[in-house]
Amino acid sequence: MKVKRFNKVCKRIMIISTIVFIAGITYCNSLEATINVKVKDLQDDIEVLNGDIDGLNMEKDYLTNFQKLYDVASNNGYEYYTNTDMAVVARE
Repeated sequence: MKVKRFNKVCKRIMIISTIVFIAGITYCNSLEATINVKVKDLQDDIEVLNGDIDGLNMEKDYLTNFQKLYDVASNNGYEYYTNTDMAVVARE
């Protein structure tokens, strides 16, 4: 009699723990999938921002090169001379 009762209790505990285990694994997998989606979105945003930064760096390099300075000086009526020692801007 005690053996049957023990078997029933063990079966119930086994069934309940199996259900809890399956529910826990399902919850963890869904949580992992949600986190993976968020990580992917953040990686995409980072790639876009890195592209924007690279574009801005290229534009900055273009705007600070000597040819651009020469063009701006020429458009404003100045002459721009460069040599290895210094750069001179003179009025035409």
